Amino acid sequence: MPVLPSKGGSGQQLLQLLEDASRGDEKALRKLLAADPESHAPLLRLLTQLDYTEAEAKEHWSGLLAHRALLSEKLNRDVSLQVAALDYFQNVKNEIRLPKILEMSTFLATERSAITDGLTGLYNRQFFDASLRRELKRARRYGLAFSLVMMDVDDFKRVNDVHGHVVGDEALHMTSDVIRASIREIDVACRYGGEEFAIILPETSRAGAFIVSERIRLDVGEIFNMRPVGDPRIDLSVSGGIAIYPTDSNSAEGLVRMADKALYRSKHDGKNQITLHADEKRRSPRLDARNVLVFREPNTDDRGELRSETRNLSRNGALLETRQPFRVGTELEIDIHLPQNESSIVLRGRVVRLEETGTDADEHTRYQVGVAFLAETDEEARKLEGLASEIYRPPEDPEEVSSMDVDNQS
Repeated sequence: MPVLPSKGGSGQQLLQLLEDASRGDEKALRKLLAADPESHAPLLRLLTQLDYTEAEAKEHWSGLLAHRALLSEKLNRDVSLQVAALDYFQNVKNEIRLPKILEMSTFLATERSAITDGLTGLYNRQFFDASLRRELKRARRYGLAFSLVMMDVDDFKRVNDVHGHVVGDEALHMTSDVIRASIREIDVACRYGGEEFAIILPETSRAGAFIVSERIRLDVGEIFNMRPVGDPRIDLSVSGGIAIYPTDSNSAEGLVRMADKALYRSKHDGKNQITLHADEKRRSPRLDARNVLVFREPNTDDRGELRSETRNLSRNGALLETRQPFRVGTELEIDIHLPQNESSIVLRGRVVRLEETGTDADEHTRYQVGVAFLAETDEEARKLEGLASEIYRPPEDPEEVSSMDVDNQS
């Protein structure tokens, strides 16, 4: 289980690179920084416990290396990265006032206890909230998808009531062992609360998340058959729900809500199963997109001119038919009128597809343009959530929920 999850690797891996660098072997550290420009911030956090944006961390890293070279020259000996960092951030940048010398392994053990659940050894709820926000920002920045899985031990209250809390705790510990053994190092598994668990699966499709969740479900059933708990023996199972960014939601709160809805569906339909959230597939559009969307390139004055006809609209983007051949990669401003709220919002989008479809009656060339909505800030994500709620209405009969083939979800 990683100590400080990051795009560049776990805290233990980064710690090993720093230890190697302090002994003069900096090849692996330099290779990491060259291959992964997002590693400066987690590295500096390990060294100093100071939090910086990646841009700030990169600038400080350059200053630290220059300061280390200067100290080595003046002292006529090789100065370690740790010593240089202490002098740089305390005496040059005044970022540290009262530093304390502490063995890194001792510090990491203390930090681990602050972010993990004492019973299961998985991350705690506070760490989950921070990790989900961090993964959301990363996914927005790099245009990635990721999955969120919510899992719950079925009928757990009965276990505590019949067998006692000691047996219940053992059951939770065994379940967490199965979860830990089923995920990758970059994944984040947490005890969300009580008998509920949450798993963040970076860069994982709907089908991939289902495979992981289904493996956990089957293994939990098997482990309780192999290792009896309680007297009489407990046959425990887990249920799960899956939501995908950005298909199901563009916000942290929305993803948790959608995964919880899918989990509730698993419980409602008989437990001991995994449900994919597919809300969009069973809702019907209620906006006339042709009349509510205006696409334009930024810094243009023709705000009232409808330059395209929207053929398809979803919470993730739109398909346009237009005479304007927007180039792939072009960023657009999108005026959206929401008649339900009698309001308007402005979103950003990026052209991801351009296809010539023929000519119209006036012999103008027509194009189909695919536009993906952008949500790189929390405010933009909230706007997209508002748009999604306007586009789709809840199913009229909540019981009429069709199951979906996993192969159609990837």
